[in-house]
Amino acid sequence: MCTTTLSSVFFNETTIEMWGLTKSEHGQYMIIMQYAPKGCADTRSLAFRDWQTALQDAYCIADLLSRLHRQELVHKDLHCGNVVFNRSGKASLVDLGLSQLIQETHNEDGIYGRLEYIPPEVIDGHPYTMESDVYCLGTLIWQLVVGVPPRGNAAQAVRERRDRMREEDIPGAPEGFMEIVRLCWNPNPDRRPPAEYVSGFLLNLFTEQSNRRTLLIWILYHSFRLRLPRKILPVKPSRDTRDFIASRRAAHLLETGSAIFGPEASATSAAQRTPAYTSKFYTTQELYRLSLR
Repeated sequence: MCTTTLSSVFFNETTIEMWGLTKSEHGQYMIIMQYAPKGCADTRSLAFRDWQTALQDAYCIADLLSRLHRQELVHKDLHCGNVVFNRSGKASLVDLGLSQLIQETHNEDGIYGRLEYIPPEVIDGHPYTMESDVYCLGTLIWQLVVGVPPRGNAAQAVRERRDRMREEDIPGAPEGFMEIVRLCWNPNPDRRPPAEYVSGFLLNLFTEQSNRRTLLIWILYHSFRLRLPRKILPVKPSRDTRDFIASRRAAHLLETGSAIFGPEASATSAAQRTPAYTSKFYTTQELYRLSLR
């Protein structure tokens, strides 16, 4: 039954095909998947140059999540590392269902995921739901612009920030951009919008940022998978936005001591990522201790 459900998702081009498993010389099991030449959103976010591209990527990812949820499926580990791009720039989701499989191999209660993305209610011991996916989507959209993951974890942010949001607003963002991100970051899962609403909101926002010619080209690309021109009358970020991004990337490098999100990231093997910024299994007790730091 699981195979049938996932096949329908493949047919809808939500994710990419998984071809099998292999085992490395160090004894680690690895999934063999269809090649994604443009890499993942972790690397792509470092190339942020204009708002139209960021909005286009954000919409496409939200649309993928919406289609996944319409299949009554929950990703459970949505972050920039699990969004990949093919040669034409089309996004796909990967590692769908892997989190649940890994959790089932552990005797203790917990969650498998990237700590900076795990929603506050999950850290507090509540089940991971579609609304939890939407929280992660907000964080992912934020990172598409900033280029680095948020600081700390969501439970800390809700407890320590006056607005209870996951992160700071991005200065100079188009009107409405942070509005939808903040809706995704509502600490109350019941008050978060569905992924379908987020994708529609982002599409409208993209339309507002585009002239007719740009919009027509983008619709053709999205409908027929045509290759986009490299530059389509881009809306460049303001000086405030560029300064904010630079300061957050510098702070991230200082805090982690890792250059994985620096200029050389595209040449860095995924196997060399720092443990703090890859998915892993956290027990309920570990999450509780981390939330109190």
